[in-house]
Amino acid sequence: MSMTKAVSSICLNMLKVDGHATAATVTGLKAEDTLIMVLHFTDDTGDKLTADITASCTAGDGTMACPDTSNDTLLVFWHSADGSSGTTYSKLCLKCFEADGAASELTVTGITANDEIIGALHFTSGVFTDQIANAYCTPGAGIVTIDTYGTTADDKVLFFWISVDEDQGSPIGSPCIRCAKVATVAAPATAIAVTGMEMGDTILHVGYYDDSGVWQSDDTANCSVSESADGYMYSTTTFSATNKSLVVLFHDASA
Repeated sequence: MSMTKAVSSICLNMLKVDGHATAATVTGLKAEDTLIMVLHFTDDTGDKLTADITASCTAGDGTMACPDTSNDTLLVFWHSADGSSGTTYSKLCLKCFEADGAASELTVTGITANDEIIGALHFTSGVFTDQIANAYCTPGAGIVTIDTYGTTADDKVLFFWISVDEDQGSPIGSPCIRCAKVATVAAPATAIAVTGMEMGDTILHVGYYDDSGVWQSDDTANCSVSESADGYMYSTTTFSATNKSLVVLFHDASA
């Protein structure tokens, strides 16, 4: 789990990179930056989610020290301390939406033409296929048009973006963003343990993966922070079994 620090402005970046035996190349990353989330996808199983390795990684200048992930894939999400990469905002209104693929124009509920796309992740039959370059994605009123990249028809694209107008999601100033990979529970509305989560925190994203690391769905809209005890959240989803994975991004309100 990441233990990120509070910041006075927000400059978020997301990048899919090749794994490495000791240090992965992460263009734009600097030693003073804050790693929010590092997810390990195993290539020999077709880029399926293996682990959250955030706590085992260290930011460097253009590189990131990491466990041996040779021949695999890493998804790195970080905050640029000096604003030299990404776009800086005074408040955070981070949104996420799982869109059905299309030839070029995808329906993305809640996005506007003024918003800033942070990441667009392409999944084919639940397998993490690629990150679509932000330059190929043009947001509009409830849509994103993808040019140059090619079709995503019959697939899924997971969009992360900042709502510039702050009319969608929960605007947050001076955020401390945390990430945790946790196990599901069998019954809906049963408490799910999330280390570090406290009453009053804000859930930003919950991604649901099966036990082999294949993406299933964006479960964010179904999840809520416990109002009676720290360290827990709830989901109204009936998961197919226990011990499948939820990747949770949330804002620490007490930081």
